[in-house]
Amino acid sequence: MDEKEEPKNVNVERSSNKEVEVDREVDDEEEELEERSTDPKEQELDIPAGKSVKVVARWALGSMYFIEHYPNSESVPTDAVVQWDDDGAILCLRPQCPALTSEADGWAEAVTRVNSTSSGIFQITPGTMVKVVSWKDGFQTEARSIRFINERHPEIPTTRVIYDWIDHNWTRSFMIMRRASGILLSDVMIYMTDRQVQDVADQVAVHIKTITQNTSPLVETVDHCGLYPNRLIGWMPLASVPHDPSCYTEPWPRFNSDEFKTHLQEASNMTDIPESGPDFVLYNSDITTHNLFVQFPFPGTKGQLTEMIDWGFTAYWPRYWVATCAHADGPFYLNKYGIVDVRWPKYLNKALVRAGFESKTKWWVAFDKASDKLRQKRAGKEYEDYMAAIRLENSYEDHVAGSQLKPH
Repeated sequence: MDEKEEPKNVNVERSSNKEVEVDREVDDEEEELEERSTDPKEQELDIPAGKSVKVVARWALGSMYFIEHYPNSESVPTDAVVQWDDDGAILCLRPQCPALTSEADGWAEAVTRVNSTSSGIFQITPGTMVKVVSWKDGFQTEARSIRFINERHPEIPTTRVIYDWIDHNWTRSFMIMRRASGILLSDVMIYMTDRQVQDVADQVAVHIKTITQNTSPLVETVDHCGLYPNRLIGWMPLASVPHDPSCYTEPWPRFNSDEFKTHLQEASNMTDIPESGPDFVLYNSDITTHNLFVQFPFPGTKGQLTEMIDWGFTAYWPRYWVATCAHADGPFYLNKYGIVDVRWPKYLNKALVRAGFESKTKWWVAFDKASDKLRQKRAGKEYEDYMAAIRLENSYEDHVAGSQLKPH
C-alpha cells in the first residue's frame, strides 16, 4: 500500500527538529533580505534590472542614409543598401526618409581631425568607421582610388571599404570602412629600433613598387580627374587664392609630360626640371607615419606592416617624385611627445631608392624655395590672406566637416 504523500508546505513539518531548522532558515533569509533592501520590490533578478533596456544606435549620415543595428541578418529591412557583420553585431545602411538638414541639432564629434573643417573620421562601433571629406565636381573620391588598387593588387593591405557615396546636397563624400588592424606607426615608432622601422619601410616600398606598374600619359587620378593641390604641382592655381578653410577650391588640370614640365618651369622660373615622361606612375603621395598601421613592436621582433590608409592623394605622378616625396612634406617627419623622429622619411627614401626609384631631394629643395618665393611675389596681399587661411584651418581641433553625423 502506497504511503501518504508528505505535505509540501515546509511550515507543517512533523518533526520538531525539522521545524527548528526551517524556522532558522526562514529567519536567515529574512535578515539577508532586510540587509539588501527594505523595499520588497527590490529583489534580485536572474538578469539584472540594469540590463532591461538596451540602447540601439541609429546614426544619420549627411542627408541620405542611416546606419542601424539589428540582432541578425534576417531582421534587416528590405530597403537596406548594404549590411555587414561587426564582431557579431549586424549593421546596415538605409535611406533616410525624410532627409535631415545640416541645421538639425545633436551632431556627433569626429574622433579624428584629418584636415580641419574639410574632413573627419567618425567611429560608429568598435569595428566600423565613417570618413567624411568635402567634395566638389571634378575631384575624385578616396574610395574610388582604393577600389582601383584592390581590383588590380588585392595583396596590398589598403583600407577595407564597405560602402561609399557622394552627398550632393551637402557637397561631401562618405566612406564606411572597417577599423584598421594594428597600431598607428606614429604612436609606437619612438619605441621601435632602427631595424624595425627599416623593416616597415622595406615592406611599404614593395607595395609602392607594385602600384607603380600602373601608368598614364597624363598627370591625373585613376578616374581621369585633375589632382588636388599639393607640394609639387602647387597648392592651387595662382589666380584663385582661397578664402575658405578647406583650401581645395579647384583641381589642377590634367597635364601631359611637356605641359607638366612647362608648368613647373613657370611656377619656379627654373629651367632645370627633371624629365618625367612619357608616362607617369601611380603613387600615393601621403604615406606618412599617421597613415600606416603596424603590429606592436615587441623587443626582438620584426617590424610588421598591417594596413595602409588614406589613399586620397593617389594619382599618376612623375617617377622621380616617388622617392623624393618622402623628404618633401612635413607630415613625414614625426613629432610625438615633443620628440622629433626623422627616421621615417630617411628610411622610406632609402628603401625606395633600393627598389629602383631615383631621388631628387636636392633639386626639390631648390624648386620648393624658388616656387614659394615666386608665388609670394605674384600673389602679394592675396598670398598673405591665403597663408592666414591655412593657419586658421590648422587651428581648428574639434569642429570637423560641418559635423556630418547625427545619432538619431
